[in-house]
Amino acid sequence: MRRVVYKFFTVIMALAMIVGIGMTVNRAEAKNKTLHILMIGNSLTQPSKTSTARCLRKLLEKSGYTVDLQCVAYGGEKMKTYANGNTYRGAEAQRKIRSKKWDYIVLQENTDWAVGRSGSSKNALISLGCYIQRKCPKATIVLNSTWAYDKSIYVDGKKYSHDKQQSNINSMYS
Repeated sequence: MRRVVYKFFTVIMALAMIVGIGMTVNRAEAKNKTLHILMIGNSLTQPSKTSTARCLRKLLEKSGYTVDLQCVAYGGEKMKTYANGNTYRGAEAQRKIRSKKWDYIVLQENTDWAVGRSGSSKNALISLGCYIQRKCPKATIVLNSTWAYDKSIYVDGKKYSHDKQQSNINSMYS
């Protein structure tokens, strides 16, 4: 059941992104345009069988778009690391951002950080967003929100119910 719910939410997230992306590209232009999309995040972003990246690519291609979709994604990784160019993964993300003229750069935060450290997460997203605006000013930044776990979780010893998790996530991404 959990896998079905996960896949459902992944498809919903991909659909939400495709609607947003599709609205900015005229259908007639789609046949002659390659969408350059960079996704930066964690295991939910990695190009696996059920990932948001895979679903997004599949939906865009079925809609007639040519897609250049690349990922910088490591399981459990957080935006704070990617925003720091002095870390290996941060330097990798920043090199990838500078590597071409991206149409869209999608950022997805680690769920635990979005729940328990939303202030730090928001600061990292702002920092990375500013970097993207400086280095790739024409790119549209898309925040791909994660979702709450089914059950309560502990982050830094503090318990978060499902509703509190989702509330913190919503507030972090707004």
